[in-house]
Amino acid sequence: MRILDLNPLDLGEVDGRHAPGLSAFVAGKWVHGQEAFGMCRRDPQSVRFQVWENLSLNPIRLPGGMRHSADLAAAQLKALCPDAQKGTWMVLTPAHWQKEHLQVFLGVAASCQMDVRVLMPRVLAVNQALGDRVDQAVGWEWHWHRLSKVNLERSEGGWRLGAVTEVAEAGVMDFYRRESREIARMALESHRLDPLHTGETEQDLFESWWQWHQGKGDFSFSAGGVTMDFSSEADQLRSLHAMMPATAMGKGPEMLVHGLGWPTDFVEVFSAQGLEGRLGDLSEPGARWKECLPVGKGFAETTLPVTHVVVDGIAEPVGERAGLVLGQRVQLADGRDALAIHVPEA
Repeated sequence: MRILDLNPLDLGEVDGRHAPGLSAFVAGKWVHGQEAFGMCRRDPQSVRFQVWENLSLNPIRLPGGMRHSADLAAAQLKALCPDAQKGTWMVLTPAHWQKEHLQVFLGVAASCQMDVRVLMPRVLAVNQALGDRVDQAVGWEWHWHRLSKVNLERSEGGWRLGAVTEVAEAGVMDFYRRESREIARMALESHRLDPLHTGETEQDLFESWWQWHQGKGDFSFSAGGVTMDFSSEADQLRSLHAMMPATAMGKGPEMLVHGLGWPTDFVEVFSAQGLEGRLGDLSEPGARWKECLPVGKGFAETTLPVTHVVVDGIAEPVGERAGLVLGQRVQLADGRDALAIHVPEA
């Protein structure tokens, strides 16, 4: 079974291609992934950051053949997985998604000819690695404009999602906005140059910032022919996010799932390639993540119960119907053909 991670920061198939889950309207046409990422600060009004965060059928009202974010999502997936029609899929979804988001995604999957067998919240899938060591955990999931805090609980039936809440002004772009303004202030003081003055120089700043927070290079960029390095300013930049004190994270095992990681010495990005959650005792402010538990393709082979059947792109609960096997094609009483899938209880 193939695994698709709908992480908007690093969208893609495990062990396959991946790219930022972004789309942008440029020169009369839509571009996606890395090409859209290159427009984030050159022309931020053209970029659709929330394709996956707010997946819907709400009209876009722009030319270019894309009616809504579902069309953009399908275009991104077709570019990343041109062979999506091959094999069967487990899809890891954002924790805050509701039924309407899942329904829209099933339509997106159908347009890509994907045979989806399992829909699983990403944070819940990673949490399976905890086993029975604890009965409660907290997951943190970052998007471009959102940070979700996810409470997880373990019962006899296994792990399930609890409350999912949003932390205000804590998405990736909120982090960037605070840090870039501080960097601009320091650049003006030290070099009399403002890296936010033009879209080109700010894009250079943004891409360096992004790589630096992934641990892939120094935080250096050029503006006005001058190269500036702010890698040594990590402590000062971290202090800008005081609305997220370590004590607010709670005590006991906590997980960081696919996104900008906090609190750590550096903000990190977890790739769909690794599907890694990090665990650690955060009872003390500034404690480090102590353990890394990967969840790989083996998880996709886990025996999961059938909870819904998909009919014409719509997921319906199975009700009292018993004996179904995951991926089984069945005919309902009214004659409609359906596919048996698993969707965890929220």
